[in-house]
Amino acid sequence: MTLQAAQFTTARASQPGWYGWINRALGWLPSRRLDAQQWIARAEAAIGGTVDPSVVQACEALVASLEADASLSLLGRVGAASDTQRMLQTHLQVQAALQAGACVEASALPNPVYVLGWMRSGTTALHRMLAVDDASWAPMHHEALFPVAPAGADDRPARVEKVLADLARVSPHYQAIHRMAPNEAEECRNLFMHAMRTLQFSVQYRIPGYEAWLATQDPRVAYGHYIDQLRLLRHHRPTGTRMLLKDPMHLGHVDVLLERFPGAKFVFIHRDPVRVLSSMSSMYAYTRAIFSDRVDPTTIGPELFDASLLDAHAFALAQCDALPSGRVVHVRHADLREDPAGVAERIYGDLDLPWTPELGDAMASKIRDEPRHAHAHAPEAFGLEPASMRERLAGYCKRFDL
Repeated sequence: MTLQAAQFTTARASQPGWYGWINRALGWLPSRRLDAQQWIARAEAAIGGTVDPSVVQACEALVASLEADASLSLLGRVGAASDTQRMLQTHLQVQAALQAGACVEASALPNPVYVLGWMRSGTTALHRMLAVDDASWAPMHHEALFPVAPAGADDRPARVEKVLADLARVSPHYQAIHRMAPNEAEECRNLFMHAMRTLQFSVQYRIPGYEAWLATQDPRVAYGHYIDQLRLLRHHRPTGTRMLLKDPMHLGHVDVLLERFPGAKFVFIHRDPVRVLSSMSSMYAYTRAIFSDRVDPTTIGPELFDASLLDAHAFALAQCDALPSGRVVHVRHADLREDPAGVAERIYGDLDLPWTPELGDAMASKIRDEPRHAHAHAPEAFGLEPASMRERLAGYCKRFDL
């Protein structure tokens, strides 16, 4: 079966009929103001404990920007409230588990290998391929979304199935853009969302106010919560000799990663930036259309192709260039698709990791067996100008032959 996502045009065209009908039929009803303190109080009443002050501050900044900037639809407001409530409750569950001693010391975390690259550059395919190796521990989707394992039977995969089924009902195209499954290797994004401090929220909503606030914050606060959750996940499933982690948001914070994990290694993937930004813009548009009827695709490309995104990528490259041999390997998306086993063997060789031909066969099969998808996206439809983009990034494109 081929999953398909058509070229994004308007929010309403991307929504199923029933979803748009509810927003139009009931959109005239007066909206209650989004209330961070009310959501926090409800989470504390449901789970117990007290939300960490850093999370309170982040939640207030996010909710203020949702109210001021995001142009949420009726169902978008319901979805934003539900999502935020779940994250706050998960944060409290994590805090309770940590306070009960359900963790290991940070020093016991094995050294990680981080997959770096822009969103839509092939990081997910690369991460999932490398996770085939049993020596590489990667969080699974159900663990990242629900970090606290239940005392009895683990119902987290079933809970994620429900989340994904709900997503498919409101955005039928989404799995063609970014396929997810409960037991697939998952990136770090949810761990930062539980701390309410990540630009991942900008994928879901147009929130320049929150972005401006986040830019003023010390990223070590978010990374502290992140490390705590990694400790908890490793406590529940202490397998593998190294961690395999990824999140496009790490690009701007490689220095913080190296502070936390001085022995970290990195796999940096590169793809034609025009294709990357076009695909990224489409993903933003489809995601924001779940929460808002007012999504102008022609503004998203320029919003993403700005100094902060480019600076984060350049910063990560500079940080990696300063590391000694054996700590970083660069790969191209085109090579990963053409010869996944060869790319994997080179990664393992350059990073001095144990390699076998059988492992190469398994990794090639992982890429080959991925469900096919068709994701249509034209850069011009998102306000992007390919010639000027390539001119601005000429040095980068030349370095990696993109």
